[in-house]
Amino acid sequence: MFVLVYQNKKFSYVTEKIKYYLRKIDDDITKLTLVIDDIDAIKCWELIRNLIREACGTWECVRNDPEKKYNVKLLISEREETHRHLHKEYTEQWITAYIWEDEPIYICEGPPLAELFKKRFDCITEIEKNDTAANLEKWEIAYDALNELVSKTFTKRNEEIITCLNNRNVRGTLTTVAQILSLGDWIEKNPRDKNYHFDVTVDKFNENIDVIQILRAIGYYNKFYYRDDPPRSRMPNILYNKEDSSTDLIGLYIIKFFLTQYEHLSNNTKEPIDIDILYNNIPVILLEGKSAVQKFQDVIKYFLEREVLSIHPFDDGSKKFLKLNNRGKILWDLLSENNILLELFKDDIWYESQNKIRERMLAQREAVPMRFLEEIEIISFYSKIERKIIKELFTNEQKKIYLATFGYSTVTNQLANGIKESFHKYYQNIHDRPHEVTIELNKMLDEVKSLQRTMQSIN
Repeated sequence: MFVLVYQNKKFSYVTEKIKYYLRKIDDDITKLTLVIDDIDAIKCWELIRNLIREACGTWECVRNDPEKKYNVKLLISEREETHRHLHKEYTEQWITAYIWEDEPIYICEGPPLAELFKKRFDCITEIEKNDTAANLEKWEIAYDALNELVSKTFTKRNEEIITCLNNRNVRGTLTTVAQILSLGDWIEKNPRDKNYHFDVTVDKFNENIDVIQILRAIGYYNKFYYRDDPPRSRMPNILYNKEDSSTDLIGLYIIKFFLTQYEHLSNNTKEPIDIDILYNNIPVILLEGKSAVQKFQDVIKYFLEREVLSIHPFDDGSKKFLKLNNRGKILWDLLSENNILLELFKDDIWYESQNKIRERMLAQREAVPMRFLEEIEIISFYSKIERKIIKELFTNEQKKIYLATFGYSTVTNQLANGIKESFHKYYQNIHDRPHEVTIELNKMLDEVKSLQRTMQSIN
């Protein structure tokens, strides 16, 4: 009987179990807080609705216990749009029957991840101690080394990047950190030295673990080339394209669209956006009609699969209300901070070198300058595509629609800033900078600046 109740009425079963233990354990308990955590992980409004309804029933059942009076609070962890929909837009009688606090409790920061990681490792240490007694001294050295590595990894910026790449999923974030530390190729001084087991010491690793090492560790994983391999990949290719060069900028334009729409919102909230705004404006801007819309739809489908975008949980089934996830926003930001994403995504995009730079530079065995020159050429190619789009905005109406859809800054400007930052950081001494790369970089930057001026002159 109890098994059937548990299978069919879990909340009722758990409620009665709570009340039973409360009577058995302590008569002094009078205040209870029931917590329903992370309901948005369900990603389905109907299931969320049923869960909250059962939780409210549990709250009412405990509160009205005939044998003892309890002061019961129900705390539900939910995202802003869930709260807004549930308490301001949803009008079913059962939800309005309950008394809710007027102001929600906002959580602005996540849990301390370094501390959480350490506690999990401490737990493993306790479990493994008996099995590793013979190597206990080496285990303790490795334990100290790992704790120091964790503190280096969880700098404020690194933590923000890793967390956002996992869409603020704590479990996913800790898994990514474990991946970075376990592979070691990008954070060790001598990554080819794999002849140790418990012999892990601090001196084997780099003094500092910076953003570039983090991104390469996540992007390359255990290979020396980038591969967008879901579900493991936390860094999907936002430069996703096909052989048709007209698809080259679509991923960046989609992200720029969401960022521009968020700027238009007066309350600065990241509400789901009606994607029809984009679809309706594309034919006017690009003059390609339905074929252009289809290209955007293909990339949006890819972005949904890779969780760069997400569907609003209260969508009516049309899948038209979408939101830019933290993953998409941090990837966009990283493009302007350094050239690492371009270095990674270059392995996964359709690209043919116009000047055969690869062959020329390989012959000279200058791998780093070659990499910079390839990336500069890609950005120059993107800049030409973007310039062509902007030059074809003949009418004032088209220009206004373009600016309202994508804003006043160019997408290639984002990439140009990133490679400029990396080049100057890598060659801090101006006299060490390869002459050919410097010339090509300045030429590309002038092209992008010229395009940016053209954009800002549009009225």
